[in-house]
Amino acid sequence: EVLLPPLIERFTGCKPEDHNLCPLLECLTAIVLALGPDCASFAPVVYVRCVNIIEATLQSQQMAEQSDTAVPLSKDLIMCALDLIGGLAESLEAAFEQLVGSANLIPVIGACATDSDHNVRQWAFALVGEIAKCCCAHLRPILEQLISILIKNMDPVHLNTCNNACWAYSEIMLREPEACRPFFPQSIQIALHLLSKVRLPTLNENIAIVLGRMALVSPDIVSGGLQSFLPAWCEVLGHMNDTYDKETAKMHFPLFCKAIASWKMLHPELKQVFEAILLKFKHSMPQDAWDSYLASEQFSPVLRHVLKSKYNL
Repeated sequence: EVLLPPLIERFTGCKPEDHNLCPLLECLTAIVLALGPDCASFAPVVYVRCVNIIEATLQSQQMAEQSDTAVPLSKDLIMCALDLIGGLAESLEAAFEQLVGSANLIPVIGACATDSDHNVRQWAFALVGEIAKCCCAHLRPILEQLISILIKNMDPVHLNTCNNACWAYSEIMLREPEACRPFFPQSIQIALHLLSKVRLPTLNENIAIVLGRMALVSPDIVSGGLQSFLPAWCEVLGHMNDTYDKETAKMHFPLFCKAIASWKMLHPELKQVFEAILLKFKHSMPQDAWDSYLASEQFSPVLRHVLKSKYNL
């Protein structure tokens, strides 16, 4: 109550060319994340100011391209402002939706997502992921364009940008599956290549989640290449920590079981690996919860029989 009013006053009155603006943005981001939902009292003014800063910076960049005398504002302002808006979305969750319409955020995201600077795109994709989590419907006006951009940026040449693109894509996929479906044939090829050729833990985890969520939406598309990526996919999922969404993992699990059951000739060592994975998943929940889960419609009678007779489930 003592520190915030003068800080917000300084922030709202600071001109875009002021070298203190980026540190102010970073400071406010830390405060917003620390306060969580309690940042709601000053969130509207901060949100509108951030969008205005991004718009002003983008406009100055365009003017500099058209004139030799114009001096553009630093793109660091865009990145810091995008990060602060993302912090607001993360902290406010569903309540963030009330802010979206009070400024031109969605067109701004569209512009930042196609910026020539991969660092700007990195922070834009992070914000896309946060918005997808709390109010994905607001992305619909640019969703088709946005999905195409995210897929194009699934390229590890810029690792952080690639990671954020994969994560944002997977978050959109959970909430707007039909919008994502037409892009699956293209994106699955990219995802399979990255999973099999690139050995970078965080990226591999994001790709594994993309493939798993894709399988939930269009199992027919994923199943065609399942045997080629299943070992790598299982290895990645096996090393993921407990912060991974277990409910999503439970939705992936029946597909994994179907793939295992489809193998007619299975090497004994591979069978041991699969059995260990299956038993570890079973033991992650109480016995009554497991019995109820296995009895659900996600598992056919034939699949239940295979799991019990071959893998001691």
